[in-house]
Formats: sequence, structure tokens, C-alpha cells
Amino acid sequence: MARSSASIRASLDRGRWLLALALAALLASGGCWYGPGPPSGSEVDGEVSVSLFAVGDTGRRIEWAWLPSAQRRVGAAMEAADRQRPVDALLLLGDNFYPKGLEEGKLVPQVAMNLVRPYCRFVDLSAPRSDEVAGVCRRPLGERRPIPIFAVLGNHDYRVPESPKLQVEAVPDFVANWDMPAERIAVRELGGGVSLVLLHSMEAVEKAQLLDDLPEAIRSARGPWRILLCHHPVTPTRSLEGHGRFEARYMAEARRRIAEAGVPLQLVLSGHHHSLQIIEPSPPGPPLQVVSGGGGGSLEAVNAVEGQRFSASRYGFARIDLVRRAGSERLVVSLYTTRGAWLPAGRPSLAARWSVALDGTLRDEEASR
Repeated sequence: MARSSASIRASLDRGRWLLALALAALLASGGCWYGPGPPSGSEVDGEVSVSLFAVGDTGRRIEWAWLPSAQRRVGAAMEAADRQRPVDALLLLGDNFYPKGLEEGKLVPQVAMNLVRPYCRFVDLSAPRSDEVAGVCRRPLGERRPIPIFAVLGNHDYRVPESPKLQVEAVPDFVANWDMPAERIAVRELGGGVSLVLLHSMEAVEKAQLLDDLPEAIRSARGPWRILLCHHPVTPTRSLEGHGRFEARYMAEARRRIAEAGVPLQLVLSGHHHSLQIIEPSPPGPPLQVVSGGGGGSLEAVNAVEGQRFSASRYGFARIDLVRRAGSERLVVSLYTTRGAWLPAGRPSLAARWSVALDGTLRDEEASR
């Protein structure tokens, strides 16, 4: 049915008002829409030897690519933080492509809009098909600094059957520094005494026995610092009623297997819950669970759970620094928050900073200042 002229005029009027509001906000921000200033609280006490960014739940519908994007806002905030103090790798914690994963028929636009555009500074566009996506990278060559990008799969990344294989095999044809293991569990050595254990957790959520190989993978990591990357947290991040029966079984089994490894694993980084959280799990399992699921997906309410030391329903990212001070080392995890996509950028704000020692002892770095 054809729309009436009055209805069309009303839609145009609403559009003009929205455009006027957007322009006013942009002018109020001094033109700083996606280019935030350096983050507050970025300095840490001590000598930093290894630094990482970690963020999950980042993918977005390409049909909405013209709209302001929380994912781009978080990516710009990480760029600002990297310019101030460079990192060594970017860790993507799953749900890399919404809503159904990476699709064969949308391969080029999805890689362009979900990976190259928001993380332009960090991607290596020297791969065989990089020219097909390079146009969305708006940073001059002199402002780019490719670093390894390690990624795991999330539950949305399985919604179409071809997605996992495309993420493992096809994305490197566009982004040369993309590293997603084909194995369910894999180890990557970063140097400086830091090892990453990458787990595609969705399969283990459905079949917890698929975690049988996790202890050996943890033991094979050189360490002494070991970090587990997975999409699904290994400890509750919301009330137990919010977890399905399969997720609860996965969490219990994952923690048991981590303890069974017999060597320290100091930190678990995950997404899945669209928020930022720091949790001290009860034994068995790791001493520290960090949720960095504020990468761009719709935010979720946060419930108080056992061991929760910080929580915020905010967009943002985690920064992990291996810091030496007074002759000893600690992994320092800083959570930074950003504004939503429709607000001027401002500066990323330090929301929480906790650290873990080799022996698993935790410390609230802000409280101990």
C-alpha cells in the first residue's frame, strides 16, 4: 500500500531533526566523534614487558553499516590507547560476526565492516585479497601498526554451518595477521613468558567431554604466565537462572580441567555476557576471570554473582599488561569504558584495575594505590 504524503512528510521531518541533533552533538564535541583522546588512568607503576587488548561480542550486522557503531567507537578507543602505549597483540573473544557468523555470500562486506574498518590500525592488509577490503581502512599508512590478532569462536559464529571454517581459512586471505586455530584447543606463545591457550568453547558447551584435552594443552604452554581465551566464561557472570543447563555443566567441567592441569593458569578472558566484569572464582579453577564483552553488541544487565569484584553494563575493552616492579611480576588487567555510538567520543575511562601474581594472589590495584 502506498504511503500517504502526510506520512512521508512526517518521516522526513523526523529525519531532519535527527540529523540536526547529530550535527549539534558533533559540533559540541569539537568534531571528535570517533577519535577519542588518550584514556584516563593509562599509566601503570613498573616496567611493562608484554601488553594485550582483549574484547569480545564485537560483530555487527552489515545492513546497519551506515549507522554509528559502538564497535567502531571501542576500536577507536583502543587505537587511542595504543598510540599512547603500544600493545603486542589483539585478542578477539568470540561472536566476531553477527548475527549468524561469517556467511559465504557476505564474506567481503562482513570482513570489511566487522574487522578491517573498526580495527584498521591493527590489521595487516598484505594478504592476497586485501585489496577487496582495504578501502574501508580510513587510517593513513603512517598511522597503522599491525599486530597479531588471535581469535576464538562464539556461539553466534556457529549460526550458519560454513562460518567456523570461513573464519579459520578465508579471513587470512584478507587480513594477513589473523590467527584463529583450526583445532578446538590450541596454544600460542607470545614470548616474554606469556602463553595463550585458545579454546573454541561453544562445542564444549554442547559436549563437556570435549574439554578432556584442556589439561594437556595448559601443561604444554611454556608460561609461566598462562591465559585462557574462550567465549563462554568458566564461572557464572550472572544469576544461575541466566545460564542454561549445558552452560552450567561446561563451567563446572572447565574449572575442574583447569585445576587438573597441575600448572598455574592465572587468567581467563571471555565474552558472551555483554558487559565488563572482574570475578574471583571459588576453587577449583583459575584465580581470575575477566569478562570483556562490551565490544559492540547490545549491552546486557549485570547481576551480582559470587566472587564478582567489579561489573558494569558498559561498552569498552580490557588491557592486560605484564608488569615488573620491586623485583616481582604481576599480570595487571585494566577495564576501560567508552561512550555509546551516538555520543561524542570523549576519553576512554579506567573503570577497574586488578592484578594477579604467579601464585594466583589477587589485588585491587586502585584500592592499593
